[in-house]
Amino acid sequence: MKNIIAVVFAGLFLLFSATINASAPGKSKVVNIKTSAICGSCKNRIEKALKAVSGVEEAVLNLNSKQVKVKYNPQATSPEALRIAISKVGYHADEVKRDETAYNQLPECCQRVVPGDKH
Repeated sequence: MKNIIAVVFAGLFLLFSATINASAPGKSKVVNIKTSAICGSCKNRIEKALKAVSGVEEAVLNLNSKQVKVKYNPQATSPEALRIAISKVGYHADEVKRDETAYNQLPECCQRVVPGDKH
């Protein structure tokens, strides 16, 4: 009986340890990416595109700064892949230029001319 209890406790301890290690801090990374987003529709579109990328845990775009903060698993994706995902829905992402076909399909409100942005 003592052996069974010891085995159960050992198993629970190992399970608990594995759970803690799987969610240990430092596994995820965060990157901030400057975008050309200008409205709430842009925000929704960019966040949705990023959340569809495998490995992205969280994506939040601040429209005031035009920066999207992305928390991701570096073993599943990279900052470059995240920038490309943003560009494919029609927005600039740091030095990665937007896909012009996708940009031309955006709603009119998302295509307003922003000072410093060359269309």
